Amino acid sequence: MKDEMKKWENKEGLRFLEKIGVKPGQIVLDFGCGVGHYTIPAAKVVGKNGKVYGLDKDKNSLNKLKKI
Repeated sequence: MKDEMKKWENKEGLRFLEKIGVKPGQIVLDFGCGVGHYTIPAAKVVGKNGKVYGLDKDKNSLNKLKKI
């Protein structure tokens, strides 16, 4: 499972987000982000000039995301 997530975060997720229109420098909100399955690849796509905000009602998930 970890290998699949790494593949998603570093390759497949990036391609998916780029395909739906996420671009470098944009500001993105990941509503219901959980532990960041879309947040992390989105941050890689938008780069240093963009921002990604993760929002979730589950504090445990947000705490896990903060540690990444």
